[in-house]
Amino acid sequence: GEIAFLVWVSKLTSASNQEIETPEFQEKYSGLIEEVKELEGPIKRGYYCVFLSRRIIYGLILIGLLYYPIIQLSLCVGMSVVMIGYLVGIRPFKTKLDNYLNIFNEVAILFIFISLLYINTTENLGVQTISSLGWTAILFIAICAIQVWVVMIPIILTAIKNILASFFCTKESTPERNDTVCV
Repeated sequence: GEIAFLVWVSKLTSASNQEIETPEFQEKYSGLIEEVKELEGPIKRGYYCVFLSRRIIYGLILIGLLYYPIIQLSLCVGMSVVMIGYLVGIRPFKTKLDNYLNIFNEVAILFIFISLLYINTTENLGVQTISSLGWTAILFIAICAIQVWVVMIPIILTAIKNILASFFCTKESTPERNDTVCV
């Protein structure tokens, strides 16, 4: 499913700017492109393609190199560094907050991969060191989860408000008046 979606998104990101500017295109695909920076070319439009490709590659690495954890983690660290470079260099989102949140999330993922790589490559690590690295990784995951909820709660509340407003409001339309009446 994810590969089919990736192909579809890559077709979307390769669309020309004139095609993207059409109302039909905007209506059909606005959910995929609304938070991505102004459509200044395929590199910025291609964020979702890059993101999904990375997830597929992570899956292939984690499954294909199951018995080689150091190689797995090294490749994941490299991919995370590349993704941070992409996010910092391209800044694909319209708002600074979205860009910063995505960069922070990727830095957290990088830290977790580096911690796991350190644990797997260093001999005679004390239990306290391993425990500290584990708790720090859990803290990063918790911060990422909290930030997602902080961003999502206003969006969810606005959506609920709009649904309730549309449920309780009726549109009275006459040739002279075009009013919305809410009960």
